[in-house]
Amino acid sequence: MLALRAVLGRPPLRRSLSAYLLFNLADLATWVAILVFAYERAGAPAAAVIAAVQLIPSALIAPFGSVLGDRLNRERALRLGFLLQAGTLAIAGLALWAEAPLWLIYPIAAFDAVAASVTRPIYLASLPGQVRGPRELASANSVSMMIEEAGMFAGPAIAALVLIRGEPWTVYAIFACGQLLAAALIVGGDDPSPG
Repeated sequence: MLALRAVLGRPPLRRSLSAYLLFNLADLATWVAILVFAYERAGAPAAAVIAAVQLIPSALIAPFGSVLGDRLNRERALRLGFLLQAGTLAIAGLALWAEAPLWLIYPIAAFDAVAASVTRPIYLASLPGQVRGPRELASANSVSMMIEEAGMFAGPAIAALVLIRGEPWTVYAIFACGQLLAAALIVGGDDPSPG
């Protein structure tokens, strides 16, 4: 509770953590939505294939994500990561809405997973530049982990609630807007990283 109070009292950290919450919700809600879509379209084998198609490329590319944060100003890199994910979610949502064939949906879903896997390390690398000292960094890391845990529960729960009345593309549309909001929250920091 002390960690939460320490970081939420600072507007730049509060905005950054809010953006990270939106990111985590989107990551897991859309994961559920695409699995539901694939299962409904072609059964368990299709859901397994789309899971693998998302996980394998993102696992291979994720280690390079933090390099982007080192090459660019971290605030700019983080904003670009959120915008990239907003774009990939919008494209995936449009493809789902248009009932595109699975062979087209698979690479779009993979690209979205890659966008998410690049954004996470950039966010984590940006935290030291947003804090005033080691104690605040420890608090920000602690709250970031709480956000990830909350996202693991809330993201799929939100997807399930949307899917009761809507279609998988609706989940993508909602969270594409959420990622645009996340990008808008990343403004005007005092990031000392190169750029």
